[in-house]
Amino acid sequence: MQSGRFSELGAASESTHSVVPARTRFLRYGWHGAGMHEIARDAGVSVETVYSNLPSKAAAFKEVLNLLVVGDDQPIPLAERPEFRAATVGSLTERLRALAAIHTEVQGRVAGLRMVLREAARADDDLAGIERMVRYVIPRPVAWTIETFQIP
Repeated sequence: MQSGRFSELGAASESTHSVVPARTRFLRYGWHGAGMHEIARDAGVSVETVYSNLPSKAAAFKEVLNLLVVGDDQPIPLAERPEFRAATVGSLTERLRALAAIHTEVQGRVAGLRMVLREAARADDDLAGIERMVRYVIPRPVAWTIETFQIP
């Protein structure tokens, strides 16, 4: 799951036990204030254990982001989840409403990390790519779809 590609999300990770403390650290202290030693302490494990599952702070951040996009740590790929399957059936309006609901829900879960992602993007090239995708690529198709199909 450390690739950062959302299409692969949903598979449970050995690093899950460190993700909640990492999320809390990133949200509370930002990119520069969240260290691997503190994440380990908050998780109740050794820093070596954290590093064995999350080899860098960037990897920890990607894991947090992945978990928030999916919404849980269940081993179900994103595309196989009921909410995504619902977006593949019904009329065009029903499918678009389902996609809009998914987008709204995901954005709500990851909203707190947007500022941290901007900060992290300055320190890590992979995170910079994710930040550009979140900022520029994802919002455009949603806005275009709503405008083009005049979805209420």
